[in-house]
Amino acid sequence: MTINGRHLLAMSERTVVLQNAAAGTGNGTALTLDEYTESVLIVVQGASVPSMTLQTEISRDGGSTYYAGYAQDLINTVLAFVTQIAVANTTELRYYYVPHPGANRLRVRVSALVTGTVTVTAIERRRA
Repeated sequence: MTINGRHLLAMSERTVVLQNAAAGTGNGTALTLDEYTESVLIVVQGASVPSMTLQTEISRDGGSTYYAGYAQDLINTVLAFVTQIAVANTTELRYYYVPHPGANRLRVRVSALVTGTVTVTAIERRRA
């Protein structure tokens, strides 16, 4: 698309639920990434006063092997990347930016669950 002689990239968004009210450990659903993926935001929502640990994982081989990925908490004032997301004593929405260099799959695995449930949604921003 061109406006006033400037080329603009058309963007679209796709939403995928990675964990749906998960009440136990598990891999959940993987998000397929490709060369059109610009960025991925994950939204974490716990319920029933949750206590759990999530692992952000990426794959470069189509989902056969997963490696620790990084997530940046967009609400916390400490702008550090983490490989584990601890969800404890809050049902508020939490937002994370997930870089994905060279990855073609992304998942958020529930590795430990003490109480509650969790829903994790990925919002993928794509070049059209």
